[in-house]
Amino acid sequence: MAKAPIAGTVYFKIDGTQYTIAGELTAQMDNFEREGVAGLSGVAGYNEKPIVPFIEVEFYQTSDIDMDSMAGVVDATVTAEFANGKTAILNNAWFAGNREVKGSDGQFTAKFEGKRGQWV
Repeated sequence: MAKAPIAGTVYFKIDGTQYTIAGELTAQMDNFEREGVAGLSGVAGYNEKPIVPFIEVEFYQTSDIDMDSMAGVVDATVTAEFANGKTAILNNAWFAGNREVKGSDGQFTAKFEGKRGQWV
């Protein structure tokens, strides 16, 4: 049986436009989190609350990256396609945070949050 890759190349897209990324990409597609609840008589169950799914990615500040346009992203579909065949999809996504460029390597990190995240 042939082994499939589990990590490596990642393709990052905003509304279908692919961008070259630098090194790291983190995807958190959960839409809620659960936390156990315990009392003096033991575990009672759990509570569940919504959380904001996100994709955080490192870019090189190259001529093909328009940082102002990227910061203006709202109501977009943001995807990350991983080498293992899984794709993280953020729906109704927006640019979150700020853009800090590191002069030593020309990289900046961008975070995109969305109303709904899913793995396909």
